Amino acid sequence: MAHLEVQPKPSRPWWVWLLIVLLVILLAGILLRKFSSEEKTSTVLSRAANSSGMLLAKTVPD
Repeated sequence: MAHLEVQPKPSRPWWVWLLIVLLVILLAGILLRKFSSEEKTSTVLSRAANSSGMLLAKTVPD
């Protein structure tokens, strides 16, 4: 029978995985902040329109 040498599969360095995880967390935070601010703006606009029948002011949260 032939002698076969098995070598371990080379894996990516730990810092590559850390970078990927940090980028995913950053992207999730940006998306959550964007959708959260849009929701607050639309709520403020709908309350202003419903209270007097016409839009008086557009306020955007910081």
